[in-house]
Amino acid sequence: TDIAEKSKNAIKQLHQFLDQRNKGKSSDSDRSFVLPSQAAWAGSTEAREKCFGFLSENHIKMVPDILSEALGLQLRQDDKIELQDSSKGACPPSRPLYSHQARAISKALDGKHTLIGTGTGSGKSMCFLLPILADLMNNDSHSQATSALLIFPTKALAQDQMNKLETLLSKHPKLKLHIRPGIIDGDVSHQNRAEIVSKCNLILSNPDTLHAAMLPNWKGLYCM
Repeated sequence: TDIAEKSKNAIKQLHQFLDQRNKGKSSDSDRSFVLPSQAAWAGSTEAREKCFGFLSENHIKMVPDILSEALGLQLRQDDKIELQDSSKGACPPSRPLYSHQARAISKALDGKHTLIGTGTGSGKSMCFLLPILADLMNNDSHSQATSALLIFPTKALAQDQMNKLETLLSKHPKLKLHIRPGIIDGDVSHQNRAEIVSKCNLILSNPDTLHAAMLPNWKGLYCM
């Protein structure tokens, strides 16, 4: 196709430019020739249509209604019609899951290790948040209650997710009965970390704090 040919030419020209640069033979004219060619190809692929997915009845039973309502999710295909008929326009319909979200959430609810690789802003957080929050709510009243550790690449990302969780809980106070998030990073004092672990069932952290502080001192500092 024309798009595939443009892609091959752009990649070929880029390789030629890189080879010339490595040999010290590149020039401004080469650079001005390659970049417009790449720019012409970028974005030439038509946007894909949104693909939505839904959970099976068995998986829907594993998600508390109060949680799916708080997140504004339409988990089954006919929910939207029922909501529109019952609300008569007074309440906007819930949004459905994307197909990759539905597949990932279903795997996680089945207890299977799941890896998601999609673009920025595609809703990856929902893929792990929904099954984790559902499990916290379903298993919070016995001796082996669920707890979760979320590891984010940076401290800033963990703080951002914590802010979103706190906003969700403030808007839906009933969720606080089962979901108790806390964050442990370099900004949290050692005196407060043990208290956070004892009270919270959802801990957010980052790799540096996990390896440098949490794992080496877990029994002595956090399990008091």
